[in-house]
Formats: sequence, C-alpha cells, structure tokens
Amino acid sequence: MTAAVRIGTCSRRPAPPRRAGDYDGYVADRADVSSSESVDVVGAAGMLYTYSDHDFTVIRAVEGAAFIELRGTFLSRAEFDDFLAGLHTASEDEFTAALDDAGVTPER
Repeated sequence: MTAAVRIGTCSRRPAPPRRAGDYDGYVADRADVSSSESVDVVGAAGMLYTYSDHDFTVIRAVEGAAFIELRGTFLSRAEFDDFLAGLHTASEDEFTAALDDAGVTPER
C-alpha cells in the first residue's frame, strides 16, 4: 500500500494510509463536497470529488487494512487525471531506490 501525497502545492508531506474502518466516514464526509465520479487508481476503483476547478481528491477502495486518499490542488482536472494515470505500484527495490539519503530502510 502506498502513502497518499498532496500534489500541486508547496507541501510534499506524505499522508499515511487511512484505516479501512474509517472508509465509510471519509466517503460520507466527501459527499458534502460534490457528487463522486468513478475513476481508476492503479487498477482499483476510486471515487473522485471536486472541491473546485483546481482542487480534487480521490478516495481509493479499501485494500487489506487501509485505503488511500490522493489530493491535488492548483491543478487542472486534466493535470490531475494525468497524475492519476501515471501512478503505479512499485516493488520494494524500486521504492527503496527512490528514497533520498535521509530515507529510512532496513539497512540504515
């Protein structure tokens, strides 16, 4: 399971995956934002909500004990769609190789 990230803003702080038990509450909360649109997120169903023309969030279906939410701000819908289309699952080796020197790994 990957961590959610905020894109398009100055912040790149990852958000942890959310607990599966919280999924229904997150979906209910986002229903106050907009109606949802079904989208694919790395081969799984996701629900996209629109806060504004340049602010979107996707909640991906529960996988195991968690789910992820991906939020993009200061992006057009086309840019956010491109971001979603570019996501992929990384192997442990790919993930570790992408960490900067400050990243924590089993060897460090």
